[in-house]
Amino acid sequence: MAEEKKYNDDQAKEKLEMIEQKLAAERKDWKEKIHDLIKMIRGTSTLAEAQVFMLSYRQLFVEKITELRGLLMKKQKSIDTFYKDQYREYTINYDIKLSPAEKNQFIKADLANLRMQAELLENQINFFQESVKTMDTMSFSINNRIKLAEAQLDQ
Repeated sequence: MAEEKKYNDDQAKEKLEMIEQKLAAERKDWKEKIHDLIKMIRGTSTLAEAQVFMLSYRQLFVEKITELRGLLMKKQKSIDTFYKDQYREYTINYDIKLSPAEKNQFIKADLANLRMQAELLENQINFFQESVKTMDTMSFSINNRIKLAEAQLDQ
């Protein structure tokens, strides 16, 4: 049983590293796209195009949030199942009798990589939620730039 646990822990560590890299690359990509979009707002000739991109990006963020919430729910289910299995393992099959607090500490250590994966997903969800807020703010900015340009044409 100890060999199987070690294998799963190693697998969880590898998955954690993969998730970290993927999410970091995704954040970097979106950061660049948002910066490019902000540059487009500077000129009145690109405002219409910026508005289209802003709406498109906002929708993509909402879809990513939904997708990541689904993954987070699955990850939480895995954590809960693993917790139950480990509690039973430490209660029935462990060589030393452990108190409930000791069992919880052991399981907490066993779950560290899975919990970190869940925290990374939560962090990414927060990133996309803040990006939606940025798009909303940008929408107001684009509308104000359009009104300002119209006012200048009227004069």
